[in-house]
Amino acid sequence: MKNYTYQLLAYLLMIAATSYGQGEVSGIVLDKNTREPIPYANIIIKSNDSLITGGITEDNGKFVLSKVPFGSYTLEVQYIGYKTEVKSIELTKEDKKLSLDIITIIEDAVALEAVEVT
Repeated sequence: MKNYTYQLLAYLLMIAATSYGQGEVSGIVLDKNTREPIPYANIIIKSNDSLITGGITEDNGKFVLSKVPFGSYTLEVQYIGYKTEVKSIELTKEDKKLSLDIITIIEDAVALEAVEVT
């Protein structure tokens, strides 16, 4: 019986430790010009150039990153052919669920020179 009590106590402490001090960041990524959702864009949360967590947007441009520790971070939205969008965010125990609403990214057009095939 004593062994089960210790196991139960250890289990409860483990649950409390993993759920304490964590929040959620959500939003939707759109093309700034067309206002179309950007599917599969990379969402990265960093602290002093160190990766904290990340994910990708869904088909509809929405994303949710959960289990983000409380603190101040830099959020980056990256997608091939677009400029990286950078935002400063802060998660606190008073504001556990941070909704960034709409994040727009700008197409990064690069002009290429013509190639002549002979």
